[in-house]
Amino acid sequence: MLLTPTFVGLLLAGAAFWALVWAAIHKLDEIPYLKEFTSTQEVLDWIERHKGLTLVITEGVNFLLHGLSPHGVMFTLGGTLINFLMVFGYVSGRQFLTLISEKIRRK
Repeated sequence: MLLTPTFVGLLLAGAAFWALVWAAIHKLDEIPYLKEFTSTQEVLDWIERHKGLTLVITEGVNFLLHGLSPHGVMFTLGGTLINFLMVFGYVSGRQFLTLISEKIRRK
């Protein structure tokens, strides 16, 4: 498959879109009406308990929004990379990161 500038742009656009979605998840506590129903901590804890389901949901949203055209698939692939890194990297490792930051603060 030839990666044209258009495909690379779509890949980056998909990654940027899902990076914004993950940033919005971290701002749930600041949204006036939404903070009454859920919090960032609750959402991240749910994601940590349901990693596979989280990826299935995000992929379903990706394909519903962008379809199966070549352009949509490249957009979806960029989002898939970000979602995979967030679910299995950041969300899984945030307790470890909390321990490290607490040790640094104590020193």
